[in-house]
Amino acid sequence: EYTIILEPTFDKFLPLIDYPIKILKVEGTSTKFVRFKGGFYEFNKPISKPVRIKASFSKNPPKDKPLPIYTYVPKDIPKSIVNLAKKLSKGAKTPKEKIMKVQEFFQKEGFRYSLTLDKYEGNPLEYFLFVSKRGNCEYFASSTAILLRLMGVPSRLVTGFYGAIKNEYGRYYIVVNAMAHVWVEAYDGSKWIRVDTTPPYVPEGIREISKVSLIYDAILTFWYKNIVNFDTEKQRSILITTSDLLKVFGKNSEKILFFLLLTLSSIAGYFIYVREIRKTPENLYRKLLRKLKKYEIKEKLPEKVIEAVKGKDIYEEVKFIVRTYERYKYSKVRDKEELKEAYKLLKKM
Repeated sequence: EYTIILEPTFDKFLPLIDYPIKILKVEGTSTKFVRFKGGFYEFNKPISKPVRIKASFSKNPPKDKPLPIYTYVPKDIPKSIVNLAKKLSKGAKTPKEKIMKVQEFFQKEGFRYSLTLDKYEGNPLEYFLFVSKRGNCEYFASSTAILLRLMGVPSRLVTGFYGAIKNEYGRYYIVVNAMAHVWVEAYDGSKWIRVDTTPPYVPEGIREISKVSLIYDAILTFWYKNIVNFDTEKQRSILITTSDLLKVFGKNSEKILFFLLLTLSSIAGYFIYVREIRKTPENLYRKLLRKLKKYEIKEKLPEKVIEAVKGKDIYEEVKFIVRTYERYKYSKVRDKEELKEAYKLLKKM
């Protein structure tokens, strides 16, 4: 069992540890969730405030039977890719052998991870497989899935996060948007196994995390654990602890209480700074949603927000702000000037 404190994602998906078994408890929202085949969960509404999730996981991979869609291949797949799949299939009889052939292909043919993508003509996967041999995780995962399907092995793309940073100041692990990753699950005849052909890499966003940032995050996490949405039992525990302190310290109780209040005030101040004042893409999007309430727009999903303002005089501004937020959230290439411009547009609205 484990606990996740999930920051507002303005999305419906729940990031959980592979392989999810069950969600035991959700705090901070009354929104219901649904489990889909493959073991992933989704809320009925976008997550717009901090949520605490208690869940369980297993090291045993899922065994759900593959659906027909997991062997579907588009009709316009280039012949070169079809021929490559045939070549890799030679001598491979079982699904496991075919999976190994595909993995060996990406390991031995000089493929590299890169965020800088060349301009190309024609099919992007064909260019990636036979010309550039470099790309991001989406290229590796998509190519792997297509090759496996052409070889008769059911496969599906999985989007999530890969890796974590241990925060020694709070004794927990941090997962950030820069760790977003795409890989493949392939059916070996009895179960789904993880197939990740993307070469190892360290995202820029992880390199930028400093000790100060880790301390700040530990303070914020303390706030979430002890102040935000805590239940009656935790309130009672805090009151008992405070009462015990008063009994122990007697005459010094006023000083102790002052110190506690000062500490909590500092944490609250930092929490307000992080959630309201600091110019981050998350705060940008949060403030945009607040402004849109004046226009009676209650949508929270980025694409739905853009659709809702079509035909209004704020359409271009909203579109720019939403796209900036999405690029910061999903792309590993970030433009600080673009974020500044988005804040200027928000102020003008």
